[in-house]
Amino acid sequence: CSSIMGSSYCGSGRFGADRVVSGLLLLPVENGELLPGMFKGSISMHPTVALDAEAPSELWPDDFVGLLGTDTDDPVVFFWENYRHLLAGIGSASAGTVTILPDYLGFGEDAENSKSHSVANSYRVATIPLWFQVRDYLESVTSGCTKLLDKVTLGGYGEGAYAAVAVSSAMNDLGVQILSVQAGAGFYRLSSMNLVKTFERMLDDSIPFDGIWMFASFASSYSTSENADLANANSPEQALLADEFLAIDLPAMVNNNSTAADILR
Repeated sequence: CSSIMGSSYCGSGRFGADRVVSGLLLLPVENGELLPGMFKGSISMHPTVALDAEAPSELWPDDFVGLLGTDTDDPVVFFWENYRHLLAGIGSASAGTVTILPDYLGFGEDAENSKSHSVANSYRVATIPLWFQVRDYLESVTSGCTKLLDKVTLGGYGEGAYAAVAVSSAMNDLGVQILSVQAGAGFYRLSSMNLVKTFERMLDDSIPFDGIWMFASFASSYSTSENADLANANSPEQALLADEFLAIDLPAMVNNNSTAADILR
């Protein structure tokens, strides 16, 4: 990442500058040969995954053509259940674009390091170096016969939607023309609206009690973050690290049928 110098999103001294980012690259080919020409780019951001094996570069099968002939009762269902995160990227590449599917920080080649969730710069750091690397790679291996234009379409769902919006703003700042951003069901305005509304619904018990676990996971991920770009990084004084919060016995409260209001008090 640190090789992308001069960028306010991914350069020396920035968060993630020492990380090795990775992803899946899908190129327009015909009869096994890379097509010459000038191609628009496409970036497909995957939704939330828990396992490294679900990152695009890890998920892609060694023998994709052979996979399509898998002996199964319903090949469509089989493919959807196991490889649905790749579908958007496959569609984009099949339409004739240079398609990148980033793994995100903490996945792929960076699997041994910490992960970030819903932190805008983490997705920028995980994507922007790939874009410039792919551009230079195509220029080098084809002697300029295949070029990646400074034009891109981005898309994603859920976490991928949030990531697509975050990355698009950065790429626009870097001079890349954003053709469109197709973002579905993203979690936007976390601090100004989503978190506030979540608290309100928990207090009046209009949210299912199991939703408490979502909030606890949210709080934990932000409390323990090593991302120096976050205001609360490594801050023992911040409220979510208070002893009374850490001492909450959520399983016991669930078993005792405590309400959301009880927990928040």
